[in-house]
Amino acid sequence: MGDVTARKMFGGYGIYKEALMFGLVSQNRFYLRTDDETKDRFIDQGCEPFVFCLDKAGNPVVSKYYEPPEMAFANAQRMRPWATMGWECALRSVTTKAARKKRAKPAKAVPVKQPRAKKKKP
Repeated sequence: MGDVTARKMFGGYGIYKEALMFGLVSQNRFYLRTDDETKDRFIDQGCEPFVFCLDKAGNPVVSKYYEPPEMAFANAQRMRPWATMGWECALRSVTTKAARKKRAKPAKAVPVKQPRAKKKKP
């Protein structure tokens, strides 16, 4: 994976590569980022999502981060494909956000009021 760093956050750690967060550690559990393209692979392996806090209605919030399968923790060779998927999700997210900004409609023009002409004194 190359240069990977960890930063403290919310009582855990964010796992970063090239300033993009692709993993997290919370309560001694490791999670990797998923998206629509990879989430089912994690679910098919019985992986659990990172669930945090409660929303305004009191329901737990399920994140886009999932634990890798147990066998991935055996060694770096087994973890690498899962961690790479997390990294690729982070990259896709940046690309998707940039594309959305380009497609965004420009703001509507608002007419500017012209200053009133001063009345001439007689």
